[in-house]
Amino acid sequence: MEEKNKKSAFWWVGVLFICVGIFLIGLSVFYLATYDKVEGELYITKKGRNNNIRVYVTYEYDGKLYEDIGLSSRNLFTMKDGKKYTVYINPKKPEWPKCVDFTFGILPIVFGIISLKVDAMDKPKNKPQDYGEDPPWLK
Repeated sequence: MEEKNKKSAFWWVGVLFICVGIFLIGLSVFYLATYDKVEGELYITKKGRNNNIRVYVTYEYDGKLYEDIGLSSRNLFTMKDGKKYTVYINPKKPEWPKCVDFTFGILPIVFGIISLKVDAMDKPKNKPQDYGEDPPWLK
């Protein structure tokens, strides 16, 4: 593979990753727009081997009380124990609340930016320009 083509491949891969990330975030936002929003009570416990963190959210929807034990612990940085938490409910399956998690959209964007940075680092450094002959006063 030619040196020039190798550098442009990094650029294309970076742009592709960024486009995929934007598409995934847009898809998540589209699905969340069709869900119902419910305020839930959040609590965090340490359970199981090696003190694994489990995140629970309880919420009421259509007069029934639900509890989700599979809430992603990846979202812990946005959560506080015992606080109100917005849960997105799929009306067809209210026992499966949707956590706001854009990780799968943000990661490709990060990899795309890294790829574009690698492409930029591979570019040759600026060479001094040749301005032709020196002006008469410098001779």
